[in-house]
Formats: sequence, C-alpha cells, structure tokens
Amino acid sequence: MTYYLLIFFILILNIFFLGYSYPQPSITDSVIQNINNTLGTNFTMNSTKGLDFNDIIKNALSSFNFNDYESAIMWYNKALTLNPLSIVAINGKGLSFSELGKHQEAIELYDKALQIDPNNKQVLNNKGYTLDEVGNHQEAIELYDKALLIDPNNKQVLNNKGYSLYLQGNYMQALELYDKALKTDPKFLDALANKGSAFYRLGQYENALKWLNEALKIDPALLVSIYYKTRSLEELGESHLAAEYFKNASKIYYQTLIKKP
Repeated sequence: MTYYLLIFFILILNIFFLGYSYPQPSITDSVIQNINNTLGTNFTMNSTKGLDFNDIIKNALSSFNFNDYESAIMWYNKALTLNPLSIVAINGKGLSFSELGKHQEAIELYDKALQIDPNNKQVLNNKGYTLDEVGNHQEAIELYDKALLIDPNNKQVLNNKGYSLYLQGNYMQALELYDKALKTDPKFLDALANKGSAFYRLGQYENALKWLNEALKIDPALLVSIYYKTRSLEELGESHLAAEYFKNASKIYYQTLIKKP
C-alpha cells in the first residue's frame, strides 16, 4: 500500500465510512434543502416570537442541513410545544439525535412517531438507519421491508436495505437492491457509490471502477468512492495511477471542506 493510501485508510477508519446510507428527509425537507438560515443557528426561545409552526420547522431543517444538530433539536422542541403530535418534528428530532450519536434517544423518538403513524415510511426508514448504526441489522431490514410494502420503488429505502445487507457481508444481495434503486433513478448517487463499493468487496475491481467513476462524475469529492477507486486501482496493479489519482482527489475533497459554512 502506498504512503498516500496508508494515510487515507487511517482517515477512513476514523470516520467509519463503510458504505453510503442515509436517513430519508421528509417532504418538507426536500422543499427547503438549500434555504439560508436567516435567523442563525444560535437563538433563545424569545427569538421565536412571531414565528408560526412552519417557520420553526424551516429553521430546524436549516440548522440540520448546516450540521448544527443541537440547534436543530432546540427548534424541534419549540415546534413540539406547538404541535406535540407532529411527525415531522418528532422524526426530525430523532434524526438530529442520531447524527449526534445518541442512537437510543433517536430510536425512542421514532417509536413515538410510529405510535402515531405505524406506516410512516420515512420514520420506518430512519429507524432502520439508526438500528444499522448500532449493528441491529435484522430489525433494520424488517423495518425497510415494511416501508417497501408501502412504497416498493422508494430508492432511499432500497439503498439502505442494500447497505444493511452490505454491512453483513451479503454483497450480491446488496447489489440487487442497488440495481432496483438505480432503475428508479439511474443517477442516484448513494446507489452508484454503494454498487462500486460492493463490487470492490467482491474482488471485481474493474466493475467497481465503472460504478465508482459514475458516482464521482456526480460528486468528485465523495470520500467513500475516492477511497474505493484508489484501492481498486491498487488491486489492479496501477499503484502509480492510484497515488496520482488520490493526490488530485484529496485536493478536491479538502477544497470542499474549506468551502463548507
């Protein structure tokens, strides 16, 4: 392994990036993914005077999208004082706890949401995601299957079920799920990246490169795909090309970190 790969491998271990699995945003999230947090993420409850429920949810989502999960939780708490049964607020608060590594708190919130709406596919998916984070893959898959009975073509749930299987070493089964997700959306980044990772784990390095390159066309700074592309080139005997690629890709990756707010 080259010097570059050794450094990068340590980085990968530090962030535990084995695959690409994500919780599913609510419909509200998708509408305001890129809004600016005009009020800022630091606030007191008094600063919410005059805001209605939807404004508070928008600020919670904005905080979440800026990775300010503590502020997101505070916003969601405020929303829940206005509507204690809001699935959007309970689910969002659960996501925020999950991102903070507080998995048990997240699971308790998802359970509360599922008591209100047992067939909410987003909450089912998000609880599955959190269960995968703590290694409870069988229960996670059961939740994904329930969500897929409701929405068989949901690309995020298909991807996350595939990732759960991937974590258990069931790479061929994972590939089947990624393919189903890509039939729904051929440019779905999560599934493209994961398909490349699964082929790498199977020792099919040329196939891995094919799908990793597709993912990297969409996001050249995607860390997991940079790693597996570099390793695939190494395995194919292209050590010099691997080192050169990693050098250039790492510059792109760190430039994206600098640009983040």
